[in-house]
Amino acid sequence: MMDKDKLGELLEARAQAQEELEKLRTPVTILFSDIKGSTTYFEKKGDVEGMAMINRHNSILFPKIEGAGGRVVKTIGDSIMACFEDPVAAIRAAVGMQRALENDRQGRAEMDQIHIRVGLHTGLGIIKEGDVFGDVVNAASRVQRQAQIEQILITDVLLDAARAAGCECAKMGRADLRGKEEPIDLYAVAWSSTATQQLLREMETQYDQRLKELKREHGRLEEEF
Repeated sequence: MMDKDKLGELLEARAQAQEELEKLRTPVTILFSDIKGSTTYFEKKGDVEGMAMINRHNSILFPKIEGAGGRVVKTIGDSIMACFEDPVAAIRAAVGMQRALENDRQGRAEMDQIHIRVGLHTGLGIIKEGDVFGDVVNAASRVQRQAQIEQILITDVLLDAARAAGCECAKMGRADLRGKEEPIDLYAVAWSSTATQQLLREMETQYDQRLKELKREHGRLEEEF
């Protein structure tokens, strides 16, 4: 059985470790992106051309991240994880990334075009040895997985930053993100005229679906009463 002195030492050490971790917690905006269809590309084109495509992707997107004041934390296969001190800069970087790839797609065969989806979240993270840890990272990754191709998806806490960056946003509904007690509102950022039209179509679809739900509910209530 552990004596009281030893237990006290362990509790004190734990408290000190927790205090040190708290000092490392800082506001940060995390961006994740990944490529549509990269697995298929590697299967059809082979490893050499597949890696060439990844290198082209990185050479286009890294400058957009760094030019906006962000930092590429790591790449994981065809995914990029980046962090920003300024959430407005993070939004601008995401827009720049999508626009740069849109330009790169011009004149390329469909198979050779690069399409990405981007997700962002902001919160407190622990920055240590160049990496970032914490719930903010997990949430941003999950938001990115919810995004559609060529979409920039953000959480509600980034809505003001998107507006400050001069971007229109459309609510895409609420999502249950693993580890979160309450659903989070997600918004798509309109980064081009095409993206704006796509958002309008999605909003119309959501409106039509909601209208049908209300009509069904109205019919059910009429039957009951």
